[in-house]
Amino acid sequence: MRHERDTTRHYQTGAVSITLDSPLSRLHREYADLYARFESKPHASPSIRVEVRRERRHWLRRRRYHVLVNGRLQFEPARADELLPYVEWAVNWEIARTYPQFLHLHAAALEHDGLGLILPGESGSGKSTLAMALLARGWRYLCDEFALVHCHSLLMHPFPRAICIKRGSFAVAQQMGVPLPRAERHQSAKGFVHFVSPFVVSSH
Repeated sequence: MRHERDTTRHYQTGAVSITLDSPLSRLHREYADLYARFESKPHASPSIRVEVRRERRHWLRRRRYHVLVNGRLQFEPARADELLPYVEWAVNWEIARTYPQFLHLHAAALEHDGLGLILPGESGSGKSTLAMALLARGWRYLCDEFALVHCHSLLMHPFPRAICIKRGSFAVAQQMGVPLPRAERHQSAKGFVHFVSPFVVSSH
């Protein structure tokens, strides 16, 4: 029997605590490429636990994967290159349930000179691309998916997730000198995407 350390990693990404539990070492490596500096000890506070398991469907001779979030089956991707996007998506779906103390706005969020900037918009409207551009110009990155506003203090809290760059912005990222991973990730709802650490962007 494997020790938990072999299959489970814990991360504290700003206000959000995440546990990734999977026997798939490749997934852990890919996730750590984005979030290694956020790795932490097991969480005492509420956390989002994502479990990824591989199952074989013998009668089709195909594999599929189960992505569970806090014990509930959320997604069943069929491809290995979909796993990282669906782990990110599973975390996003669970934030409101796990952290009700925050108002969750679908927006990019940044900070400059102590003032917060919220950039709301529909998926595909350019939130992540604009956040990436501002980050490269010295703004502090909080998130490209949610503005987490505390319901009582009205302060924004960081959730520095990897920046999700869709295919339409690949050329823009390259023009900015942002190094994109060699392999694209497929996410059925968004097409092909790249995930980039915000710390890679801010160093250029």
